[in-house]
Amino acid sequence: MIFFILIHIMVSTLLAYSFAILTGGLAPWSSTLSLLIGAAFARLSYKKLRVGLEDFSLQPVKNSVSGYIELALLLFLSFAAYKHFAWMFYFSDGQWKTLSLNNFGDLPLHINYIRYFAGGTQFPPLNPSFAADYLRYPLGMDLYNSLWESIGTYTPGHLFITGIVAFAMSFIALRAWGGWIAIGGFFLNGGLLGYEMLHGFPPNIAAENALAWKNIFLTVFITQRGILFAIPAGIVLLQFARRVFRGELTPTKLQLQIFGALWGSLALFHLHAFLILSVMIAVLALIYLSRPAVKRSFVLLLWAIPLGTLFTLYSTSFFQKAQIAHWRAGWMVQNEGFLNFMMFNFGPWLLFAVAVPVGLYFLRKKDILKEYVAAIFLFALFMNLMLAPWEWDNIKILIWPYIFILGAANIVIQALPPKARFIEVALAILLFSSGASMVIRTLDSASKAPSVISLEAVAKAKGVTRNVPITAIFAAAPVHDHALAYMGRVRVLGYEGHNWSHGINTRVQTSDLETLMGGHDDWRAAGRRLKATHIFWGPHEEMKFGPMPEGLKKNLTRVAAVPGYEVYELPRH
Repeated sequence: MIFFILIHIMVSTLLAYSFAILTGGLAPWSSTLSLLIGAAFARLSYKKLRVGLEDFSLQPVKNSVSGYIELALLLFLSFAAYKHFAWMFYFSDGQWKTLSLNNFGDLPLHINYIRYFAGGTQFPPLNPSFAADYLRYPLGMDLYNSLWESIGTYTPGHLFITGIVAFAMSFIALRAWGGWIAIGGFFLNGGLLGYEMLHGFPPNIAAENALAWKNIFLTVFITQRGILFAIPAGIVLLQFARRVFRGELTPTKLQLQIFGALWGSLALFHLHAFLILSVMIAVLALIYLSRPAVKRSFVLLLWAIPLGTLFTLYSTSFFQKAQIAHWRAGWMVQNEGFLNFMMFNFGPWLLFAVAVPVGLYFLRKKDILKEYVAAIFLFALFMNLMLAPWEWDNIKILIWPYIFILGAANIVIQALPPKARFIEVALAILLFSSGASMVIRTLDSASKAPSVISLEAVAKAKGVTRNVPITAIFAAAPVHDHALAYMGRVRVLGYEGHNWSHGINTRVQTSDLETLMGGHDDWRAAGRRLKATHIFWGPHEEMKFGPMPEGLKKNLTRVAAVPGYEVYELPRH
């Protein structure tokens, strides 16, 4: 299953991107064709890709302590994934809502991308939150979802299906990579704060915000669309590379080609994952460099480099965004001190991390010990070297050496003698209780979920822009929950938090937007610099800029109006 779906997503998305460039944008026919060809190609190739990687298929649960822990994790996490993806974007009491507070800011951004692509915009697309440049964000997963949107699939429906399927793939991949410790370690990580919740203490907001190593399932897997593809694809690539380099698997030409393409295409889905996985595959090659299999597998690079380089150069604007990389000693350590920070964020995982290499040493697993040391080094490196403006975003890098550490830990756990298997249960309770309490806290009644936007706001915005061309560029309030974001429309400036975290400097555009919306003397020149074609005026604009200046109204053509919402066309010269 996992190979079929990964290849289907990769091929369908790459084909759709190509069709969109050649034909000027997505259309229902090209979306349908991309999905069908992707499925057909995956159907023809996935059985051949499984050779040597059969453990990445559905395997029966073993009648053992490990098997029972895996089953418990499967039942609990499947329910949690169902709740979060089924209620990711749903309608209730006149409001569009989301179950997860972590999704409150990111969800409008991704819905905007999905509907923007599905609406037939030209490729490469402008950034709908920063119209002064092309969209540099790794758009792979949103583009894939837009194929279903384009052919008429209900938005909450395809968000749910892709999410739950990605969870299933990730569970299978983590299980094959590192058993129950990898599954629980990824989905149920947590710091000391989670143990306080177990005692019934309400979470302290300041403490919760100070927790840097937040639960990965809630803050990364649910919110970051690209990670849905990157986790299963990345783990498969790591396992494939490791087995080939160690001589445990003699790859076929098709495997090298497809897995090379999968490696390179990761840059389109999740750039951070592509970069760190490239480093980790290189580290594996160095560890096993003396083995003949390493040299034979370099054909992987012939497929990975062109795709990976193309999308990396485009996403970084030919490395112009490289300046966002910076040194920040200790990651997000503040005044609490490094040791307190580590204890608060990792708790008993610190002792576990020390015990694993001791176990590997006594088991004489020298190669795995080398891999473990390399993973610890990379984890320490990227706790200091930031690859994003917002330091917390480095968690997207840190999870990969962490996954490697979990894989090594599984080898030690599985070497326990039969009479000591109770240790597995004790470890699972100790290590997963904190993260489980955090996840349980989010599984409250959907009726209490926060509203992201009202149906009235979307309906009125849709009505007032009905006759405005899809190519329009709107000057509007730069807020995350603007109604235009739910319609796939382009704004000269979207939410500042999104733009800043993507490494975009909006200082000039912010000044020009204030000049234009304030109707100041230079408003015409500001509008031209912003490349705005229309002004949208609704509740958010009223709140941020006040009533629309009379000078603007007199000099602009009003093209549509509904109660509380107006759209004006800017002069073209």
